[in-house]
Amino acid sequence: MSMEAENEKNWVISESAIAQCQEAIKIDPCNFKNYLYLAQIFEKQGHFEAAIRTYRQAIAIVPECAQFLFNLGDRLLKVGETGLARKSYYLATLAIYPDLAINLHFNSELTFGQHILWDPWLLKTTDGYRLFYLTGKRHIQPFWKQGQISAAISPDLKNWDYLGTVLTPIATSDWEADNLCAGSAYQEGNCYYLFYSASVYQADGVIQSIGLATSSDGVNWRRSPQPILKPDPRFYGGSIRPQLDQNDPITKIVQCRDPYILKKDKTGQYYMFFTAVVGRSRGENPTYSGCVGVAVSDKIDGLYRCLPPACDPVISHSQESIFYELERPQVIFKNNRYYLFFSCWTRLINPAWLETVDRRLISDSSLYCYVSDRLTGPYRAIASTPVVSGSEKTELYGTQLMETPSGDGLFAYGWYCKSKTLEISPRFPAIWTGDRWEIIT
Repeated sequence: MSMEAENEKNWVISESAIAQCQEAIKIDPCNFKNYLYLAQIFEKQGHFEAAIRTYRQAIAIVPECAQFLFNLGDRLLKVGETGLARKSYYLATLAIYPDLAINLHFNSELTFGQHILWDPWLLKTTDGYRLFYLTGKRHIQPFWKQGQISAAISPDLKNWDYLGTVLTPIATSDWEADNLCAGSAYQEGNCYYLFYSASVYQADGVIQSIGLATSSDGVNWRRSPQPILKPDPRFYGGSIRPQLDQNDPITKIVQCRDPYILKKDKTGQYYMFFTAVVGRSRGENPTYSGCVGVAVSDKIDGLYRCLPPACDPVISHSQESIFYELERPQVIFKNNRYYLFFSCWTRLINPAWLETVDRRLISDSSLYCYVSDRLTGPYRAIASTPVVSGSEKTELYGTQLMETPSGDGLFAYGWYCKSKTLEISPRFPAIWTGDRWEIIT
């Protein structure tokens, strides 16, 4: 069949489908699914104005359907109605999270436009907070294959000044060409240090490294030309990523990302915790080999020397790892002990381990906690189900803990998994009693 004949056939099918949908709408005008099917046909034909009208008809029936509102926003963008599109995205986010304090999302153009936001990290300073986070286009799948770093500042976690994008991938780089990942920030003297992770995509997989940018004003950044940490093959290696998305061709990843910096006052040394993979074979399934790596340096700007993994969770009476990856590690010193926190998507946890724990505490939002008497570990689970109580209910991912503006407590912050927007506020207080941590939802 010729291309012209194929196009004509598709047109006939589309016209027939349009007629069927329109007839179904006449018979049952309150069935929103018929409007959805009709709008999708209009989209395939490129009739965006007709699709917009149809989505609006569907929204009139189910005004709080987030998917319809997102779809409408997409179509409005295609016809140049940016303001209306942003409003539609705004309403879509409210439909998912009706209690979300929208004014906390300081940059509505990014949040409710074509962009998504994820993986925030905060630095508390004498005059407030500095926020860094990842952003990218909403329609790219999987979303984590993109990423650039943006920033904002606030005196009180309520009023934000957006500073724009501060770091982007460098296409000509041999280590940060493809996407930037999460990091941490540190201030020492008159200098700000922005630690971040970056990826380069090669024929046989993804290689990740950790970089550093410095600034005297917290606005303009100068990058180090080379990474300050690469995983030492004596301790760290690669893993096989599950094929969760047919659009994701990447399987092998040498993980080295999400750096978190802590200074040990007694020695003056700097310790970097990071998402990593154990270097040796672990059990029969190479998917589950995640760990938290650690490296040390006498200077904050490195280079950092890898040490053995600080946290290497395995299933009891087994050598098989629990997690595919331990993301966004953070270490907090309390009562002469070190507490390590990290996140992991539920689908990336070893099913054999899930059978042994309290599943009511496990969700994508669960914040896992391990403890050690030594900064470099080894860290052990705080409980048989090592989850910070309440974290499983926040609907956040990559949860981090930060000191409140008054300095009298901690709060949890992160990003919403569904809407990919940020929650940067004291909305979720975090309390600590003995070895028990809890996030109040």
